[in-house]
Amino acid sequence: MCHRNEYHLRCGHVVTSGILHCSSASINSSTNRWRKCSRRTGKIAVQSDELCGKSECCLSSYEGRWICCRCKYGYQHEEVNRNAICAKGRCSHKVCWKCLARTEDNIRDMYAEDGNENSEEVEEAVNEDTSLDSIVFDSRVDDDDAVES
Repeated sequence: MCHRNEYHLRCGHVVTSGILHCSSASINSSTNRWRKCSRRTGKIAVQSDELCGKSECCLSSYEGRWICCRCKYGYQHEEVNRNAICAKGRCSHKVCWKCLARTEDNIRDMYAEDGNENSEEVEEAVNEDTSLDSIVFDSRVDDDDAVES
């Protein structure tokens, strides 16, 4: 069955691929383009750990990590909000423009507010490796899968 992949991104947005043709699909000889099979085209949900990369998306703008504006979760060491909803147990706040990006300056400011600005914990939180948090979705991912066997 020919199908489309529906990528559910970490920021909450959904990206749908073009039609991925199955082995029953054929090529139209007059247009030299794929003709999908006779069965109904389905959608396959694919979880993705990537971001959409759109400028109007809070999580993408915050490079995939943020500090909650309601409960302040996300600035301490090993405390990172990576998804669109706050990871702290009972908070369940969705990332918004009032929340802060998890940057070195914001982390240091949050510790200063708590009175811990010179602690070793601040340095651990600042130097935490979050480089994989800002991977942006590449819509060309399905180009190699144009025909499925």
